Amino acid sequence: MDKYLEGLLNYIKKYENKKVDTLFSEFHISSKAKSKNFMLSQALISNYEGREIWKAKFEKYKINLKTIQLKENGKPKEAMSFAPINYQKIVTETWGNSEFKNYLSNSFLFFLFKIKDKQNIFVQAFIWNIPKEDLNGEIKLVWEDTKKKISEGTIIKTIENKKVIMWFLTEKVTNICHVRPHGSNGSDVAKLPVKDKKTGYEYASKQSFWFNHSYLEKIVENHLEEHL
Repeated sequence: MDKYLEGLLNYIKKYENKKVDTLFSEFHISSKAKSKNFMLSQALISNYEGREIWKAKFEKYKINLKTIQLKENGKPKEAMSFAPINYQKIVTETWGNSEFKNYLSNSFLFFLFKIKDKQNIFVQAFIWNIPKEDLNGEIKLVWEDTKKKISEGTIIKTIENKKVIMWFLTEKVTNICHVRPHGSNGSDVAKLPVKDKKTGYEYASKQSFWFNHSYLEKIVENHLEEHL
């Protein structure tokens, strides 16, 4: 591991197993936002050597910062979302030059949190790199399926009680990643490059790729097993 990352992770270790609220007070953070875990993660890194420095180094080393929230039973509370799919751009990409593949090819710095005795605890931070067989296996297939449906205008399966049901691959039929809405509500839409053939819609709700709950659970289990 690079000396910078090793030093950063060693620094963060001293904050492990502390309550999030306690760390918020320690770092003088005040927020009721849903993204408290992410804000704390940024604060821990910034406190190591400054916000602008870590931003530049993360860009240099191509590191993605993400958080994982575990429930009391140790299971991930939520699937992990990525940036909304750019409908206009994905149809012009190949898998090899796609934004999603390039993003996933970077290293991830995960901050792990867990509910314990009704309190949210910062557990630890660790570096993770996606296995190539996952990236160029199922994830590639899900990406290609998504691109194909957008390109062909076959994204809407049906409309039930004014709710639009998409043809995109869901968590029920995949092992690693799936596609589902990303917008704040159904009216958060983006223009399609091709009209949907079934409905004639020129706009559709924003969607994104998500890591499945079970895949996140596997990432956490594998890391913790390596560090027992």
